[in-house]
Amino acid sequence: MTASTYADIIEDKVKEWHGKIDILREQSASAPAENRPELETRIKGLQESIESATRQLFELDKKENKDNTLEIKNEILVIFESIDRDLTISEKKAPYML
Repeated sequence: MTASTYADIIEDKVKEWHGKIDILREQSASAPAENRPELETRIKGLQESIESATRQLFELDKKENKDNTLEIKNEILVIFESIDRDLTISEKKAPYML
């Protein structure tokens, strides 16, 4: 098993988030026209949150050292959970089209 750095884990998580944004964009494109502005606003807000979280995560990665590894890990997990929660809520709110 290969050990991953925090940077590798962060990059993987950010890719996952962008994949979820792409799914929300597809749902927005197929949603009724009257729902699109609200969905696009929500997607834009999520993108901004992801950009901010990404900056914070890489700053935390730069600060990590042998003396603060656990503290940094916990801060990273809090950010991960926050964005994951926001994306999950948005996925549930997106209209399902048949």
